[in-house]
Amino acid sequence: MVIEQNTFNKKDFLDLFQKRFFSFCEKSPLFLRFTILDDCVLVYDLSTDPEACPLEFKFDFSKNEKVNIKIIKDYLMENNYPVITITNEQSRSPTALEIQECMHRSRLSFSEASKISITKKTVREYRVEKILNTDNRVIIRDLDNDTLDMYSVRIPVTIFNRELFNNIENATDIFIKKCKKIKSVLDKQKA
Repeated sequence: MVIEQNTFNKKDFLDLFQKRFFSFCEKSPLFLRFTILDDCVLVYDLSTDPEACPLEFKFDFSKNEKVNIKIIKDYLMENNYPVITITNEQSRSPTALEIQECMHRSRLSFSEASKISITKKTVREYRVEKILNTDNRVIIRDLDNDTLDMYSVRIPVTIFNRELFNNIENATDIFIKKCKKIKSVLDKQKA
């Protein structure tokens, strides 16, 4: 009778982890550095602070390196990934019914109530999840309807990525004017 024996090789795990984690860091919108120790990885997010303290993630050797990287990715995505907020305001004159309601509610005259404009404000949030430097594209999640889309950027994607951390208003303007949605992307987390 042959008994199958699974032997754990820590060196192979760390080598494979380093290779795959480096690939993850290259595609991340964050400016990451990392140091691998025997039982953990120290991740430095230099996106907003070049003197950032490391985040320590202990390895779970009972799981493969992909699961360990996913734990780190999920944490960084939730806490560190840049979010673009787009606010649209639209003003309009009130309708006759709205003027009447305003007059009744606020005890205003007709001339005062008709001068009030009604403003509708909509907010949409997008999270940049992946940077594809070679293709000058980004993968962005629409947080309102939880869809993942690929966008082409008409300027170098590194400039757009830098602006996400240095000047979010400028990054929002770049997103609105210089990014074009190419296609929807399959979300592997949901599949």
